[in-house]
Amino acid sequence: MDINLNDIKKINDFKDRGNKEFNNEKNKDKLNKRAITYFQLGIKYFNDEKHKMEINDQVKKLISILYSNLSLMYLKGDEILLSLEASNKSLEFNNENSKAYYYQSVCKNYLGDYKSSMDSIDKAISISKQDEKIIQQRNRLIEIKNNKIKEDSYFENVLKNQKLDNVTFENSIEKGRHLISKRLIKRGEEIIRIAPFSISLNGKYKTKYCGICYQKKSDDNLLKCKDCDDFAICKECKPSNEPLSKYHPNDLCILYKLNSEFYKMNKVDNANKSNEKGLEDESRLYINTIYNVLKNQTNYKVLVDKSISSSATDVLNLSKKLLNYTNESQRTYSESTKKKTNILELIFKSFYGANTLKHDEISNIIRIVDCNSHGYSNVISLKKKCSSGLYPFASYANHSCIQNSNYFIDKHGVMVLYALSDIQESQAITISYIYLLNRVEKRRKELLDGHNFFCTCDQCNFQSSLTEEVCDTCKEIIPSTIGNTNLLYKEPKSLKETGFNYICPKGHTKSSIIFEIDKDKLLYPTIAEINLKCKDLRNFRKLNIFKERLMNFDSIKFLTPFQLEIEPLAKHMLNKSKPILYQELIDLIKESVECGITKSIEVSNFSIYLIFFYYDLYKYSLKEPKTQIQKLNSIRDIIIKLLTPMVYNQNKLIFDKKLNKHLIK
Repeated sequence: MDINLNDIKKINDFKDRGNKEFNNEKNKDKLNKRAITYFQLGIKYFNDEKHKMEINDQVKKLISILYSNLSLMYLKGDEILLSLEASNKSLEFNNENSKAYYYQSVCKNYLGDYKSSMDSIDKAISISKQDEKIIQQRNRLIEIKNNKIKEDSYFENVLKNQKLDNVTFENSIEKGRHLISKRLIKRGEEIIRIAPFSISLNGKYKTKYCGICYQKKSDDNLLKCKDCDDFAICKECKPSNEPLSKYHPNDLCILYKLNSEFYKMNKVDNANKSNEKGLEDESRLYINTIYNVLKNQTNYKVLVDKSISSSATDVLNLSKKLLNYTNESQRTYSESTKKKTNILELIFKSFYGANTLKHDEISNIIRIVDCNSHGYSNVISLKKKCSSGLYPFASYANHSCIQNSNYFIDKHGVMVLYALSDIQESQAITISYIYLLNRVEKRRKELLDGHNFFCTCDQCNFQSSLTEEVCDTCKEIIPSTIGNTNLLYKEPKSLKETGFNYICPKGHTKSSIIFEIDKDKLLYPTIAEINLKCKDLRNFRKLNIFKERLMNFDSIKFLTPFQLEIEPLAKHMLNKSKPILYQELIDLIKESVECGITKSIEVSNFSIYLIFFYYDLYKYSLKEPKTQIQKLNSIRDIIIKLLTPMVYNQNKLIFDKKLNKHLIK
């Protein structure tokens, strides 16, 4: 059978049009639906006409390119499973396609299959030995492999031998080193107490909180360092006969001072002041950690029963963020890390000379801190993080978007990890690395960029299979997950069409439209008129529709992207005296959560968000002159119930001070 040149030309035309759409938005990390449509149409044409064609090497290479291009589109849109599927198909047609092996390797890496990822990149490099991206990916995997060897050795020699009451450490290929329960742990029970290796109070808190117990103290109860203005200690933590240098070494004081002087000398303008202070806070934690590693000591000065402390060896065996160049945010982080390393190397060398850590060692510590530090704000109020610290053994709690544990910092500066829901024997202990009320796409992107893995937890898998499309003709909900059989690809008839067409259960077709939305504003393209039609709350879609509806209010439509996040937005509504809208938001969060995997928000990981919202409602109601004591008591009781008895009792003085204000007017 002769080759049908017209068919080859037609498939090439689809490929070229897809490439053109990709090049129009080449530097944007998002799902390019128009490019996907043209690549899919080229593949469909081949599948429809292949019985008429001679499937020779030319045809196979062309179809392989279509699939590898499709893999790239899905990869840039964080559709990792679809990207992996497309790269696999590409290699079925041409096992010499180095790009397909590269995309396959990246996807397998994100999914935690490092051995298979290395096999793929080795095949890619055997074909394209000079490709810079392929070389960088292989170097990353070599680093991961070397880290894994080191981590496995540390697990066998140290972690495995830790004797703890409620948990033990395990090591597996899929989950790495992680914490599991040794018995049934009931909701509200303490799991483990962990002392900090290093900690840094942020901004104004560094002179208002004690640098040892990390509790807020009055000015007359604090002894402040006059040299660096970065440390204070309360009278309860420092006996009068002991020098300040025992708790705040002179070396560390000078390093803090050098750090502050650097940011004063290098500040750009007032517009960058808040960002500059954030960088200075961040640098203090780096400095504290580097200093403690250098001196092989810890910040922890107070001995408390049942708390597990750590050494420099424990810190250096933690996982670290990779210097990654796969997408724009990862490239930005990698470049930023290089700059921070240069600054901190300069600061330490200016004081210690050659007797300090090397450039690569400082870089490693920065990446360890970035990957493992825990921010802390009040248990009851989600204000700006007042401190950040490195609690090494807490880093072995894996992530889940339906976490089963949370933590608070007690009066000794110890992290107390406790159960948010019942944890069964041998079940993994999980916390959340991100904000959980974001939609699945944003959560997965944050975890990809910040922690180098694609989340496949039950919550993400559940929400990613949901829909938000509604048929314009019959108003039926349409399953719209990418890859579903009811998704058809058609040539776009205008610049506004994506080419994605959804078929509703009654056979009607709905075309997907392009919306020009700034990704930084965190608003999603479907407009509020579908508010009543979109019945599926479980993907948190309604939270974004709610935000879109608020844009009709003059006091809200000019807010910045950060102020449109759920917590700042909620606070803004109360500040503008809109308690009815605020209560609607709380109800919407509860409804969204309870119709999903979690049936009761009060005994789930989402309860921590309700605590923050109800406490803000309590503070607002306290200011209202007509608010009845009964209402305040009701809100107070809800908060205490959500906190659980253990958390409440261990923080009773703080909670009573905050939640009994209406009783002591």
